[in-house]
Amino acid sequence: MSKVLLGGTCNNSTWRDKLIPFLEKQGIEYFNPVVNDWTPECQAEEERQKKICDVHLYLITPFISGYFSIAEAIQSSMDPTKRTIFTFIPEDGNPQQPTKFTQVQIKSLLAIGNLVSQNGGLFPMGWDNMETLATTIAAVSDVSQSSLTFGQAITLLKSGFALRREGWNGKGMFVVKQVPSHITSDIIPKMKSLPKVAKDILMARENPHIDYSNQMLIINPDGRADSWVPSVSDVFANDWEVAYD
Repeated sequence: MSKVLLGGTCNNSTWRDKLIPFLEKQGIEYFNPVVNDWTPECQAEEERQKKICDVHLYLITPFISGYFSIAEAIQSSMDPTKRTIFTFIPEDGNPQQPTKFTQVQIKSLLAIGNLVSQNGGLFPMGWDNMETLATTIAAVSDVSQSSLTFGQAITLLKSGFALRREGWNGKGMFVVKQVPSHITSDIIPKMKSLPKVAKDILMARENPHIDYSNQMLIINPDGRADSWVPSVSDVFANDWEVAYD
C-alpha cells in the first residue's frame, strides 16, 4: 500500500479530519502537513514526505487563501514517479453558512483539473463524500494489482485510469472515462465532430454550450473510439486490469 500526502487547502479547513478516519479504516498510510505552529523544520519535513509519498492528494476548498497548493499539484502531476490526485469541493465550513466557490472559480478549477489530467495526474469528480474519496485513493494506491473486480475498475475509471479486461478477444482495447469538458459558443461552430443541424440548434439557444460528462469510451487498436456501456459479463468479471500500453 502506498503512502499518501494530504496536500491542498489548510486555513482551518477540516476536510483532512473527515478523510483520515476512512483512510485509517482502509489501512492507508498518510502524511498530514497541518501543524499548529509552522516552522522551517515543518517545511523541511513536508519536502521530505513529498519524496517518500507515492500518492499526492491536493484537495482544494473555498477556504483556500493562497495558491501554492495549485502550483504544487500541477508540478506533481508532471512527475512520472508520483500518482497525483487533484480535486475540489464546492463548499466548506458550517453547513448553515458554508463558504462557496463562485461559478467562475469552479470553471477555473475544472480547467486546472483537466490540466493535471493531461499531465498524467488524476482528476476524480465522481465522489460525493470522504468515504468515497478514500476508496478512490485506495484504488489508486493499488494500481499494480491485477485481477480487479468491476467495482474496483469503475473507481479507477473515475480517477482517470485506462482499464481493460484480460478476457477480451480483441487485444489492445481499453476503456476510459472522458474528462469533463465545457464547450462554449465560440468553439461549437468549429467542431468537426458535430453535425451542422446540431450546431444550428445549439447556437439558437440563449446560452449555447455543451457539457461533456459521464461518458465512457472504448478505444480500439486502430484508434477508433466508440461509446462504451459495460455488458453483464463485464460487470461480473474479475479479470479487469489497468492498461498502460
